[in-house]
Amino acid sequence: MSDHIIRQTLFQDVLSARRELMRALKFLSEKEATTIEFRPDWCVRDVISHITAVECTALAAARHLVEDGSPEFHDPLDERDFNRGAIRRRKEFALNDVVDELDGTRRQLLKQLRKVPDPQLFAPFPVGWTGEQQSIADVLAHMASHDYEHANDIWRWRASSGHLKRERFRDLML
Repeated sequence: MSDHIIRQTLFQDVLSARRELMRALKFLSEKEATTIEFRPDWCVRDVISHITAVECTALAAARHLVEDGSPEFHDPLDERDFNRGAIRRRKEFALNDVVDELDGTRRQLLKQLRKVPDPQLFAPFPVGWTGEQQSIADVLAHMASHDYEHANDIWRWRASSGHLKRERFRDLML
């Protein structure tokens, strides 16, 4: 398979994963999204804040790649501190504002990465403060997986907590 076909499939996977995450959020009220029973100490809005922060970091790396030829972007925080900061920064935001930021960040990220030629998209670079080698394509694939993981978590939480009404379920599935 050519890099071009792999590239198109990768971008389509990223878009499909985001659609699934957005469907999982559909019809959630502000009160439901801020209930702290979804994960230990995290409500749905906090999960979206976490995903947005991860994507803001990826966007900064993508801009650096397009402008300077290297996506090297070191985050000085460990994952737990990074997540706490992301949640704290967005704590007073309404769910719609957090989702708008998430959506806008993803659109900007994909716009930046569409400019990146295949050799740079698939070349290994140091990622994060660990210096682990990954390609931008690897990071995109992880982002798609990350969206699906959290979408599945939200669906399970909605089903088990009664936040998924039968009449709304049909609308979500169509």
